[in-house]
This record gives sequence, structure tokens and C-alpha cells, in this order.
Amino acid sequence: MLWRIFHRSISTTTTSRSKSFTYPQHIHRSPTAILESLNSCAQTDGGNPAYLFMDDPYLIPTSAHEKRQLSLSKASGKKAARWIMDRYSYAFFYDVAVPSIPSYFPNYTFDEKEFIEPNETTLYKLMNWNKIIKAYEIYKKCLDYKINISDACKYALFDLLCIYNSDNPMEILPPEEDWYRRELNETNQSGLIQRTWKDNGLAKQMFEELKLTATSEQKIRLYNSFASGLFKYNHAEKAMLIIDEMKQNNISLDLITYNYLLRSTSLIQGTYDTRWQFIIEYLNEMKQNSIQPNLRTFNSIFYTLRRCSLYERGPTLALSLLNEMRQYGIEPSLGTWAHIIMIFYPNDQIGYETKILPQIMDELEKQYELNGNQFQWRDIDDREFFANAMFKATVNCREVDL
Repeated sequence: MLWRIFHRSISTTTTSRSKSFTYPQHIHRSPTAILESLNSCAQTDGGNPAYLFMDDPYLIPTSAHEKRQLSLSKASGKKAARWIMDRYSYAFFYDVAVPSIPSYFPNYTFDEKEFIEPNETTLYKLMNWNKIIKAYEIYKKCLDYKINISDACKYALFDLLCIYNSDNPMEILPPEEDWYRRELNETNQSGLIQRTWKDNGLAKQMFEELKLTATSEQKIRLYNSFASGLFKYNHAEKAMLIIDEMKQNNISLDLITYNYLLRSTSLIQGTYDTRWQFIIEYLNEMKQNSIQPNLRTFNSIFYTLRRCSLYERGPTLALSLLNEMRQYGIEPSLGTWAHIIMIFYPNDQIGYETKILPQIMDELEKQYELNGNQFQWRDIDDREFFANAMFKATVNCREVDL
């Protein structure tokens, strides 16, 4: 009996040694692979409040006033924490994040003593720190002291003056405060667009200075930047004068200027038909100049059609424009669909019988699956989609499933 057991153990050991063992190939996984797998298993409970309001069950707000108060309180707390970090920056030197996150550190404290000497290096430093007004002051000192400044530095400063309307960039607000402030602005403006361009600002002064010595290539950049800034801040009347001056001097428009021009059509033309004819005219001009439209171009046209509320041809033109867009190989973004929704549902009473919103959601569901279960941010108008879609699904479509 013992001999049989011993013989059996020897035979199994021999056979197991004879079999070759292959190691499995290494599977590269991201640092958040475990969290992603857990997230795919957990389902979102639609009955829960938004993550912003997750707190003690007794403190979860229920009314709109309580939600607004809690949101703005959290935004105030974030701003207070940021002020403490900036005020006592010496106490926040230990970095525990890997990789390091610069936004978690105190902001750089601007000291004017570091930028007393006027030169090109100082100009670039100030522009990198978004001190546009101070950079222009140093630029004027360089001109007074006859210090040589390269053309690249001059035009970089001019571009920033046009982008930020002759001022320093606005402070980035917490998302909670930005949401309610944007909602307040939409309520107060009553559909009217206000002109915010500074007429005799630094951008205008520098434009007149550079225009005297600019070459033909530099004039293209100079005029296009200035016209784009005028359109951006809704001074369409002055911008069209610049466009006419560009045509008289054979200065070509670039794609960015065309996009701003098409987006500002409602400020230039009065009636709906003349607006559309204006768009067709400049699209033909782009074709003659061999300028291919991009996603921003089409979204600008959709935005103009959206501004033509109650236009009978609006929905038909929007669908034809969507087909034209796909012929160019440009896929619609979330912002495109946001504009189309507002074209088909211009107010709370119109669009109940229209089935465009369910079709849009079906199309987006296909794109969502093709893009690996995610949406891509492709245009600045994309942020409007979810708010517009949820509002119209509730008010106009009145479908709970949607």
C-alpha cells in the first residue's frame, strides 16, 4: 500500500515538471483603473440630489432659495480659502500631490519692483502673468527711452489687448458663483446684446500706432485682430468699418474674423431674410478666397439662426446647414445641437409636436458609444447643451423618459 502511494506521488511530480509554464502578458493599467471599474459597476441614482448638495441628510436643501444660498456659500468658502493661501503663502509649501497640481498652490504675488526696468523680457513676463495694463505701460516706456522691441512682442501685446478689451483678464469665478451670475445676466439682458467694447481704449491707441509702420503681412494680423476684438465685444458697427477698410486696401480676412463676423450678423442686419443673405454672401466670399470653414464657423451660423426667433425658414435652414456641415466632414458638437434645439423650440409654447429632441438624443447616444462612452469638449458653445436640453425636455416635450 505504501509502495503504491509513493509510486503515485513520484509519477505526478514527474508529469507536473514536464509541463511548461507560460507567464501571462503584462496588461498596462492606468492609476485609476480600479476606480474606473468600480464606477462602471455602480449605477447613478436619479432620485438623489446633485453632488453639490450632498451633505448631512438634515442639511440637504430642498427649495431653490436654499440651493442658491448653499451654492454661493460654498463658493464664498473657496474664495476665502484661496485668499488665506495667497495671504500666508509661506505656510503652504508642502506638496503631497503626485504629480504636482499647480492650482493647489498659492498664486504668484505680483511685485512691481521686479518689473521696473523697461525691456522686452519684462514685457513677456508681464504678459505671461496676465498683467496687460502694466505691460502696456512698460511698452510705452520702452518707446520713450528708445529701447528696441521686436515686432513679435509688439503684436503679441496688441493681440492680448484686443482679446481682453484693453484690460486685464477677469478673475475666474468658482463654478457655483459663475452659474448664478450667468443666470442673472440672462435674466437682466432681456434678449438684448450690450456693446462692451472700450471705444478709446489701449487697443485702439496701439492699432493706430502700429498701422503707421506695419508691413503688408503685419497689416493682415493687425486688422484681423482688431476686427475680431470689435466683434467679440459687440461693436459691430465699428468692426464693419474696419472690414470695409480691409477690402479697400486688399487686406484679406482670416478664418477667425469670418467666424466672429458670421456670429455678429444679428447686430449688423435687421430682418431675418437680410441676415441669411448676409451669411450667404460671406460664405461665398470665403469660398472664393479658398478658406475652409471649421466647426466654429457652422456654430456661428447656427447661433445667428437661433437669434432669429420665430423665423419660418429657421428649422429648414438649420437642417440643410447640418447636411452641408457633414459634407465637409465636420461632425456636430454639443454646442451645435444646443443651437438646433433652440431653433426648433424658440419659446415655451412652440415645438411641442416637434420630435427633433428625441432624434438628437438618439444621435448623441450613438456618438457617445463610438467615442468610448464619453463626450468631447470641442467648442465653447458645448457648455450650453445640457441646460438647454433638460429645460426643453421638461417644458416643451414634457416627456419623463426623455
